[in-house]
Amino acid sequence: MRSWAALLVLCAACIEPNRIVVHTAQVDDHTQPDVGGTVDFDHMPTTGFTGQKSGFYAVHTLAEWVQLFPPGHAPPPPETVDFSKEMLFVATAATPDSKSMEVAKIVTTTSGTQVYVTETLPGPGCPAEPGKGPAIDVVALPTNSFDIHVHHDRIHAAQCAPAPEAKIACRIAGSGTLGTEELSAPVGQTIDCDGSKSLPHVGAIVDRNWSLSAAPLGSTAKLTVNPNGLGVSFDPDAWGAYNVLLEVRDEARLGTKTATIQAEPPKEGVPLQL
Repeated sequence: MRSWAALLVLCAACIEPNRIVVHTAQVDDHTQPDVGGTVDFDHMPTTGFTGQKSGFYAVHTLAEWVQLFPPGHAPPPPETVDFSKEMLFVATAATPDSKSMEVAKIVTTTSGTQVYVTETLPGPGCPAEPGKGPAIDVVALPTNSFDIHVHHDRIHAAQCAPAPEAKIACRIAGSGTLGTEELSAPVGQTIDCDGSKSLPHVGAIVDRNWSLSAAPLGSTAKLTVNPNGLGVSFDPDAWGAYNVLLEVRDEARLGTKTATIQAEPPKEGVPLQL
């Protein structure tokens, strides 16, 4: 095992520093390389790293390694790296919220070295992990002075929060009743449905979407959405079941609820419907 002093005197063959080109990060969309082939690289252990600079770095010497950490707090570099013929590529998340950083693939092209990094972010509604430092990945690859193009994907993990609770109360317009999720009403009566009692689990309700998800054959009924989006109304025009679907989204997830209105024929006379 080399001593720190011995490593510090290594010149890394006076390799010129790599130019790091970071491409616009893609969120929840994997950037896959369009070219074949791969560069052999090894993931280095990163246990115990704290306070390292965020960003992407090419490290050729121990001195460059030390510069990534607060003064006096640099851990020893990975024992297996040989700076005489290898370099380190370091990827550190910008915030401590990230769950992981991973160098997924490295490819050499005519424009330089293409490095594909996947950063996993907490899922919607997931609590932060207190005391966790910035996620980091360190890989060793053959020394070179090529431009390094970083393709950065930021992928959210699975959701943690429960879905918001969508609530619908439907009634015959003007009836003065509280409204229910299941209702029987004669054809020709206007039906009002209210979704204002829906409850978020994370933050507030940020979006509501109403639709008539089912209607009897031959019906041409359409929903009229209230100006505030909290309710709808419609006129059943055929006998059968109408399903009013409400989708509500809070700051984490989507919740749904369906109300069923059964339009009945007149109780007197002989009903005919074509």
